[in-house]
Amino acid sequence: MTSKYYFDDVGVCILSWKGYDSLQNALMTYQERGFISMFAQFKVLLPEGTNDGVEICKSFNVEPIVFEQNLGILGGFEGMANVLSTKYGIFLENDLPLYENAGEAYRQINDARNAFENGDIVHATFKHRDNPNTLNELIAKTSRYYPRENATNFEKFVANLRRILRPKKALRLVGATVYYRNDAQDLCPQYIKKCENGAYILGAKVLNWSNMAFMINREFFLEKIINFAKEAKTKRRINGFKNLEIEMNSPYWKNSGWKIMVHQGLFKHERQSYRGY
Repeated sequence: MTSKYYFDDVGVCILSWKGYDSLQNALMTYQERGFISMFAQFKVLLPEGTNDGVEICKSFNVEPIVFEQNLGILGGFEGMANVLSTKYGIFLENDLPLYENAGEAYRQINDARNAFENGDIVHATFKHRDNPNTLNELIAKTSRYYPRENATNFEKFVANLRRILRPKKALRLVGATVYYRNDAQDLCPQYIKKCENGAYILGAKVLNWSNMAFMINREFFLEKIINFAKEAKTKRRINGFKNLEIEMNSPYWKNSGWKIMVHQGLFKHERQSYRGY
């Protein structure tokens, strides 16, 4: 049954190489909150897929797409984009349960969709701002340059000194302040804008590409992101494969002029056990 919250031009695909307990946990939250029925397409990509993975998908009435070989992370994301046919795709990994109800999910995704349609953004992320397991390391690194509002005067002094001594690194990190400060837009208004709907729109100059819980125009993703990453001359690999985030952490992304929406968030990172990579 189609949800009253429905997108006819948005599809969802989940990458799950093994890690089926995490997949089942995530799909359970999607089903309970009416998330699966919100989209024209909902699929799960299963590299080296087994009957266990297929049966989990079928039990939640989502379509399993099985590959015999391991695709790696970059290959997996390319595969997800190719198995959907909708204008936009929301791409998830198997350990991202949903922490908001259908109405809130629809609101945030619709805000992003409108921004895409208006040409305001090329990427929207829905990783929850209240997710310490995912954000602690990033916030700890960033707060050395941009401390929390309640920091001591000494901490603020030292942070200001760091920004003076390392301005390029300070600029790279400032985008992450949207995850823990209420005044992020005042720190760097050239690259950070706060919207009335609670989301931020940031320049790629100040925020790294992230694979986690994002929405994007599929054609743009395949042509501008995947094609670049496949040709990038990087050496670091995850299990022998490119992982997309490494390749996109480059001047190509930073100097693109593209913009990203960071909304209040829908998904939290909760791995049940080894997810497979």
